[in-house]
Amino acid sequence: MAVASAWAQPIAVGRSLPLSGPLQSIGELKRDGGDAYIHKLNAAGGVGGRPIRLVTLDDGYVADTTVANLRRIAAEHKPVAFMSLLRLPAAGDDIPLLDELKIPVVGIASATHLLRARSNRYGFPVRASVTDEGRKLAGHMKVVGIEQRDAGLRTPRLDACGHAEKIIRADFRHAVHHGLQCGVGRIAL
Repeated sequence: MAVASAWAQPIAVGRSLPLSGPLQSIGELKRDGGDAYIHKLNAAGGVGGRPIRLVTLDDGYVADTTVANLRRIAAEHKPVAFMSLLRLPAAGDDIPLLDELKIPVVGIASATHLLRARSNRYGFPVRASVTDEGRKLAGHMKVVGIEQRDAGLRTPRLDACGHAEKIIRADFRHAVHHGLQCGVGRIAL
Protein backbone atom coordinates (compact mmCIF):
# COMPACT_ATOMS: atom_id res chain seq x y z
CA MET A 1 0.00 0.00 0.00
CA ALA A 2 2.86 2.42 0.69
CA VAL A 3 4.08 1.99 -2.90
CA ALA A 4 0.65 2.84 -4.34
CA SER A 5 0.35 6.01 -2.24
CA ALA A 6 3.86 7.12 -3.26
CA TRP A 7 2.81 6.98 -6.92
CA ALA A 8 -0.20 9.20 -6.18
CA GLN A 9 1.99 11.96 -4.72
CA PRO A 10 2.15 15.07 -6.93
CA ILE A 11 5.40 15.96 -8.69
CA ALA A 12 6.52 19.44 -7.64
CA VAL A 13 7.78 21.91 -10.27
CA GLY A 14 8.91 25.36 -9.15
CA ARG A 15 8.71 28.80 -10.77
CA SER A 16 9.93 32.25 -9.77
CA LEU A 17 8.28 34.83 -12.00
CA PRO A 18 7.86 38.62 -12.06
CA LEU A 19 4.20 38.77 -11.03
CA SER A 20 4.79 42.35 -9.92
CA GLY A 21 7.29 45.00 -10.99
CA PRO A 22 8.38 46.17 -14.44
CA LEU A 23 7.86 42.84 -16.24
CA GLN A 24 4.63 41.85 -14.50
CA SER A 25 2.69 41.41 -17.74
CA ILE A 26 5.31 39.02 -19.15
CA GLY A 27 5.44 37.09 -15.87
CA GLU A 28 1.65 36.74 -15.87
CA LEU A 29 1.68 35.46 -19.47
CA LYS A 30 4.36 32.88 -18.63
CA ARG A 31 2.43 31.83 -15.50
CA ASP A 32 -0.88 31.53 -17.35
CA GLY A 33 0.67 29.61 -20.26
CA GLY A 34 2.45 27.21 -17.91
CA ASP A 35 -0.69 26.75 -15.82
CA ALA A 36 -2.74 25.92 -18.93
CA TYR A 37 -0.24 23.32 -20.12
CA ILE A 38 0.09 21.67 -16.70
CA HIS A 39 -3.72 21.65 -16.34
CA LYS A 40 -3.97 19.86 -19.70
CA LEU A 41 -1.23 17.41 -18.70
CA ASN A 42 -2.88 16.66 -15.35
CA ALA A 43 -6.29 16.23 -17.02
CA ALA A 44 -4.69 13.53 -19.20
CA GLY A 45 -3.44 11.63 -16.15
CA GLY A 46 -0.30 13.54 -15.24
CA VAL A 47 3.12 11.95 -15.61
CA GLY A 48 3.14 8.23 -14.88
CA GLY A 49 -0.20 8.66 -13.15
CA ARG A 50 1.11 11.43 -10.90
CA PRO A 51 -0.19 15.01 -11.16
CA ILE A 52 2.18 17.98 -11.51
CA ARG A 53 1.93 20.57 -8.73
CA LEU A 54 3.26 24.02 -9.66
CA VAL A 55 4.85 26.09 -6.90
CA THR A 56 5.02 29.73 -8.01
CA LEU A 57 6.60 32.66 -6.19
CA ASP A 58 6.74 36.32 -7.25
CA ASP A 59 10.23 37.77 -7.68
CA GLY A 60 9.20 41.22 -9.00
CA TYR A 61 12.09 40.82 -11.48
CA VAL A 62 14.58 41.42 -8.66
CA ALA A 63 17.67 39.22 -8.90
CA ASP A 64 18.15 38.66 -5.17
CA THR A 65 14.50 37.74 -4.78
CA THR A 66 14.77 35.22 -7.61
CA VAL A 67 17.73 33.55 -5.89
CA ALA A 68 15.89 33.52 -2.54
CA ASN A 69 12.76 32.09 -4.20
CA LEU A 70 14.68 29.28 -5.90
CA ARG A 71 16.35 28.37 -2.59
CA ARG A 72 13.02 28.47 -0.75
CA ILE A 73 11.19 26.34 -3.32
CA ALA A 74 14.07 23.83 -3.35
CA ALA A 75 14.12 23.55 0.45
CA GLU A 76 10.38 23.49 1.09
CA HIS A 77 8.98 21.63 -1.93
CA LYS A 78 11.83 19.51 -3.34
CA PRO A 79 10.89 20.12 -7.00
CA VAL A 80 12.11 17.82 -9.76
CA ALA A 81 12.61 20.92 -11.94
CA PHE A 82 12.15 24.66 -12.22
CA MET A 83 10.42 26.03 -15.31
CA SER A 84 9.86 29.27 -17.20
CA LEU A 85 12.30 31.52 -15.37
CA LEU A 86 12.88 35.05 -16.72
CA ARG A 87 15.50 36.34 -14.29
CA LEU A 88 18.25 33.83 -14.93
CA PRO A 89 21.14 34.50 -14.68
CA ALA A 90 20.91 38.28 -14.54
CA ALA A 91 22.21 38.28 -10.98
CA GLY A 92 25.34 36.41 -11.94
CA ASP A 93 24.83 34.32 -8.80
CA ASP A 94 22.15 32.16 -10.36
CA ILE A 95 24.37 29.88 -12.47
CA PRO A 96 26.42 28.62 -9.49
CA LEU A 97 23.10 28.30 -7.65
CA LEU A 98 21.88 25.85 -10.30
CA ASP A 99 25.01 23.77 -9.78
CA GLU A 100 24.47 23.89 -6.02
CA LEU A 101 20.77 22.96 -6.07
CA LYS A 102 21.22 20.33 -8.80
CA ILE A 103 17.70 21.01 -10.06
CA PRO A 104 17.25 21.50 -13.81
CA VAL A 105 15.65 24.68 -15.13
CA VAL A 106 13.62 24.07 -18.28
CA GLY A 107 12.49 26.97 -20.44
CA ILE A 108 14.78 29.77 -19.29
CA ALA A 109 13.67 32.84 -21.23
CA SER A 110 16.74 34.93 -20.45
CA ALA A 111 18.64 36.15 -23.50
CA THR A 112 21.88 36.71 -21.61
CA HIS A 113 25.06 35.34 -23.12
CA LEU A 114 26.14 34.08 -19.66
CA LEU A 115 23.94 31.01 -20.03
CA ARG A 116 25.83 30.09 -23.16
CA ALA A 117 29.32 31.13 -22.02
CA ARG A 118 29.96 27.85 -20.25
CA SER A 119 28.39 24.47 -20.22
CA ASN A 120 25.65 24.27 -17.64
CA ARG A 121 24.14 20.89 -17.01
CA TYR A 122 21.11 22.30 -15.20
CA GLY A 123 20.03 25.25 -17.40
CA PHE A 124 18.06 24.81 -20.63
CA PRO A 125 17.29 28.15 -22.33
CA VAL A 126 14.54 28.50 -24.95
CA ARG A 127 15.71 31.60 -26.79
CA ALA A 128 18.82 32.93 -28.47
CA SER A 129 21.18 35.27 -26.67
CA VAL A 130 20.92 39.04 -27.17
CA THR A 131 24.18 38.84 -29.14
CA ASP A 132 22.84 36.15 -31.47
CA GLU A 133 19.54 38.00 -31.92
CA GLY A 134 21.36 41.25 -32.80
CA ARG A 135 23.68 39.47 -35.25
CA LYS A 136 20.79 37.77 -37.06
CA LEU A 137 18.67 40.94 -37.11
CA ALA A 138 21.47 43.06 -38.57
CA GLY A 139 22.32 40.43 -41.17
CA HIS A 140 18.68 40.09 -42.22
CA MET A 141 18.23 43.85 -42.47
CA LYS A 142 21.15 44.06 -44.87
CA VAL A 143 19.77 41.17 -46.97
CA VAL A 144 16.35 42.82 -47.36
CA GLY A 145 17.89 46.21 -48.23
CA ILE A 146 17.40 48.17 -45.03
CA GLU A 147 20.33 50.55 -44.64
CA GLN A 148 19.50 52.26 -41.34
CA ARG A 149 18.93 50.68 -37.94
CA ASP A 150 17.09 52.92 -35.49
CA ALA A 151 17.04 51.33 -32.07
CA GLY A 152 13.54 51.96 -30.88
CA LEU A 153 14.32 49.61 -28.04
CA ARG A 154 14.49 52.21 -25.28
CA THR A 155 11.26 51.81 -23.40
CA PRO A 156 10.50 52.68 -19.79
CA ARG A 157 10.11 48.96 -19.08
CA LEU A 158 13.55 48.09 -20.48
CA ASP A 159 15.13 51.09 -18.77
CA ALA A 160 13.61 50.02 -15.44
CA CYS A 161 15.10 46.55 -15.86
CA GLY A 162 18.53 47.84 -16.81
CA HIS A 163 18.53 46.08 -20.17
CA ALA A 164 18.08 48.92 -22.67
CA GLU A 165 21.70 50.05 -22.89
CA LYS A 166 23.05 46.49 -23.09
CA ILE A 167 20.63 45.53 -25.86
CA ILE A 168 21.24 48.71 -27.86
CA ARG A 169 25.04 48.31 -27.65
CA ALA A 170 24.88 44.69 -28.85
CA ASP A 171 22.36 45.58 -31.56
CA PHE A 172 24.42 48.50 -32.89
CA ARG A 173 27.68 46.56 -32.83
CA HIS A 174 26.20 44.01 -35.22
CA ALA A 175 24.46 46.64 -37.33
CA VAL A 176 27.72 48.53 -37.87
CA HIS A 177 29.50 45.27 -38.69
CA HIS A 178 26.96 44.77 -41.50
CA GLY A 179 27.43 48.35 -42.75
CA LEU A 180 24.16 49.78 -41.45
CA GLN A 181 23.86 53.34 -40.17
CA CYS A 182 22.51 53.57 -36.62
CA GLY A 183 20.40 56.00 -34.65
CA VAL A 184 18.78 55.81 -31.22
CA GLY A 185 15.11 56.48 -30.61
CA ARG A 186 12.87 56.23 -27.59
CA ILE A 187 9.46 54.64 -27.44
CA ALA A 188 7.08 55.89 -24.77
CA LEU A 189 4.80 53.10 -23.57
